[in-house]
Amino acid sequence: MNLDWIVSPLTQYCVLALAFMSCMGLCFSTSIRMRMERRRMATSQESLDQTVKALSTAVEQIRRDGPEPETRRPAPLEGLNLTKRAQALRMHRRGESLATISAALQSPRNEIELLLKVHGYLNS
Repeated sequence: MNLDWIVSPLTQYCVLALAFMSCMGLCFSTSIRMRMERRRMATSQESLDQTVKALSTAVEQIRRDGPEPETRRPAPLEGLNLTKRAQALRMHRRGESLATISAALQSPRNEIELLLKVHGYLNS
């Protein structure tokens, strides 16, 4: 078999030229893809900037036109405070009825019953 053509300088130069052309083609195609991607990213960035600007304008509009937050304190919950609780327990120890205790303290009878039950559970 005659393999002299492989070591011929002309064959080697042709193979080298083909490899160089392939590398250049890859380089150019990558460059074109990069330009396309940069354009797409720039368009996306512009769209995002417009959206952010519109949203920030809307937020500022809402802040200006919206109601101011209320600074009032919430109304205190009605119920038995500690002095009423102590009075109810004292009256119960003296033997007064639930109706009398609730009338004296101006509290619902159910609250007084619950107070006495809880106090009974805690003491037992």
